[in-house]
Amino acid sequence: MREPDVRDREMMSDPTTWPNWPLLPVKRYEDNDIECAVIRAVQGQMTWVVCVSFWGLVDKSETLEGAKVLKYESLDKLLADGWVVD
Repeated sequence: MREPDVRDREMMSDPTTWPNWPLLPVKRYEDNDIECAVIRAVQGQMTWVVCVSFWGLVDKSETLEGAKVLKYESLDKLLADGWVVD
């Protein structure tokens, strides 16, 4: 387990550095479990929307649009919730 750090902040705040733009894989640890998700960049603006999904790992029929969505008001709140770059 690791806590979010400056590298996570830098990567999440600059979508031009994301290797799989417009998506950035992230994860967080909670009670010995790992929750996997992606942050989705929207052209022209940055919104802190995390789509939590096991898409492609468990149910290949599931689409990203059907994923559970968590919305954060800021990058600080997203990091405070434990998300790190995967």
